[in-house]
Amino acid sequence: MTRAQAPDGELEFRSFGAAGAARTVLVLRVGAVAMLDPGPSATLDHDVRLMAVQLDEVELDDPPTYRGETPAASTAAALADLVRREVPGAVIGLVAERDAVPLGVALAASAGELVDRLALVDVRVPDSALVGDLLADEAAAVVAPSIVVSAPGDDTAARWYADRLGDGEVRVVEPGGDGLSLTRVWDVVLGHVAAQPAEERASGVGA
Repeated sequence: MTRAQAPDGELEFRSFGAAGAARTVLVLRVGAVAMLDPGPSATLDHDVRLMAVQLDEVELDDPPTYRGETPAASTAAALADLVRREVPGAVIGLVAERDAVPLGVALAASAGELVDRLALVDVRVPDSALVGDLLADEAAAVVAPSIVVSAPGDDTAARWYADRLGDGEVRVVEPGGDGLSLTRVWDVVLGHVAAQPAEERASGVGA
């Protein structure tokens, strides 16, 4: 586990996959699962390095009436600095799940060309019109091609995000026993944010 500066002290993250991989993917989640590889077998099938970041409520706090820079904005800046320090010159894929989704959108919007692919998983409609307006403005500033992963028949929130992102689309995936977890949809997510599977590159498929 590695630490980096954040609004409440330090960001905690772990790296998985190949350190010298051609592609880096930043994964934002909340809780103990945040420090785990969402799907080790799928990760191994891609030439990718994962940076899995564990976030807490302080780092995600983005009050719409806050004067000055919010903790979430500070966290987004710290994450961008972290990636640039750990992987100089890299352009990354970004994944955000559930409570980390608004921060993922904020990071993709503010980091510009640093993020060239975005995947949002198990999103929620903003809980107020004001929050929605602010989030919509950030989503519109995202230039990276983006997917919003949703379960069948539960795509209202996913469509809300996809319609407001600069280049967004909804991907529907059947949920598993634990619902629409990142582990369940990890292969779909990597197919968007990471390089093509190593076995396809070796065989020339998709070249």
